[in-house]
Amino acid sequence: MKACIIGLGSIGKRHLDVLNHLGLKTVIVSRRENSDSKEIQTYPTFKSCWLENHDLAYVVIANETSMHIKTILEVRKLFKGKILVEKPLSINDQIPPIENTENIFVAYNLRFHPIILKIRELLKDQTILSAHVYVGQHLSTWRSQTDYWNCYSAKKELGGGVLRDLSHELDYCLWLFGETSNLKAISGNFSDLKINSDDFCSVMYQTKLCPIVTINMNYVDHLSQREIIINTNKMTLKADLVQGTLMVNKVLEKFQTERNTTYEAEHNAILQEPASNMACQLKDAINVQKMIQE
Repeated sequence: MKACIIGLGSIGKRHLDVLNHLGLKTVIVSRRENSDSKEIQTYPTFKSCWLENHDLAYVVIANETSMHIKTILEVRKLFKGKILVEKPLSINDQIPPIENTENIFVAYNLRFHPIILKIRELLKDQTILSAHVYVGQHLSTWRSQTDYWNCYSAKKELGGGVLRDLSHELDYCLWLFGETSNLKAISGNFSDLKINSDDFCSVMYQTKLCPIVTINMNYVDHLSQREIIINTNKMTLKADLVQGTLMVNKVLEKFQTERNTTYEAEHNAILQEPASNMACQLKDAINVQKMIQE
């Protein structure tokens, strides 16, 4: 099976490593020099790639967020197979008509984290009372080979800001608890980071399954934390995705995950026939975009 990755930034290189590990032959569309893997064929445009690779079965779009929708439309003109688009889907919720949307997925790979999967299982038939989610990491530690103020995260016009960068939390909360109502939020740029995008956001809303959901996210946490606390009538769940632990009442369980575990699981779920319904479909990602816009 042959795959194409569009975009060779840090996440594009991650997908390249994962697909190679899964045994897929991979080509690249990028104007960057692929110094890490010179033996892999690189093309300047998807059209030029397609002319020489009509046997493509899978396309991963991992370029700048502001280019995602344009790239999907360009790819879809030539390629009718499965597409995975990096999150977030777009810089806004204005999504034009796209063909074959059932074959388009968005890379919310935290759905495949074993702790998230365990939580989803534990919540079945539970009466959920509250869910509190926290995620924070200092932006200067995100990309070791790039000055943080030069990356897209720092620039609102390119789709940067915590609401989009950390929208994994928005997606898995929608996946676990359902659609939002009574949504309120406070967000802004409050730190001394050299950026014009939002570095803090605090969200609160309700769903049919959970009367109160709060999500707090930021670019400034020097400890790098990702935690979830859920209360039901019968249990309290406390998850630490960084440490890989889940406490249910007073019982602690440790989960072992490698760096690329969730990415491999996501690709495998999409590549199977038919694709697993666990993967985030385009319609789900559009709901995340609408939530961000609101």
